[in-house]
Amino acid sequence: MKLAELERMSTGELERIVAAAQEIITVRQGEPEDNPSREVVEHRKGRGGRWLQREMVKCGKPPCSKDRDSVGHGPYWYLYYTNERTGKYTSEYIGKKLTSELAGEFREPEAARVG
Repeated sequence: MKLAELERMSTGELERIVAAAQEIITVRQGEPEDNPSREVVEHRKGRGGRWLQREMVKCGKPPCSKDRDSVGHGPYWYLYYTNERTGKYTSEYIGKKLTSELAGEFREPEAARVG
């Protein structure tokens, strides 16, 4: 988009563009870098810049047949979000099933929920 096009827009239109761009930037800054010990099976966006991933995890133990066969353990759910204190992304292990709260936010079927 050229500067002349932006100058023709109303202040409200420009504010909406800025807000949308800021949301995209926030998500991109918070996304974790690739981790060779984890394979993302599923990725879902939630509210407030949070996202949920289901991942296959390699434990790294030499005798582990699942690691040797490149299968890994899981899949397990991890919640990613930006830590308000540090401003950096962090992950939280959830487990094989989601809590009701997370299942609702991320639209997961009832069968995959805990409690």
